[in-house]
Formats: sequence, structure tokens, C-alpha cells
Amino acid sequence: MDSLIALGSGAATLYGIIAIYIIGYGLGHNNIDLVNKYSKDIYFESAGTILTLITVR
Repeated sequence: MDSLIALGSGAATLYGIIAIYIIGYGLGHNNIDLVNKYSKDIYFESAGTILTLITVR
């Protein structure tokens, strides 16, 4: 169970970091479509929610 929690929160955090770098790349190259696409894909709150709910449980 703990490995599933770590995998889920780690994947959400890693994907959020990758999305931030892609957004920065898009802003640097004036690619607004890329920025708009990945600005909705930041999942840091999902990682926090997973860890908070498991801790409260």
C-alpha cells in the first residue's frame, strides 16, 4: 500500500515539474499553444491531497 502511495504522489510531482519546464520552454519560444496545453496539467495539489488523506487516516 505504501508503495502505491509513493508511486502516485511521486508521479504527480514529477509530471508537475516536467510540465513547468515545458511551460518555460513554450514561453521562451513564444509558443502560446504549448503553454496553454500544459498549464492545465500541473498536479502538485493531487500529490499533496494523496499524502494528506493517508496521513489523516
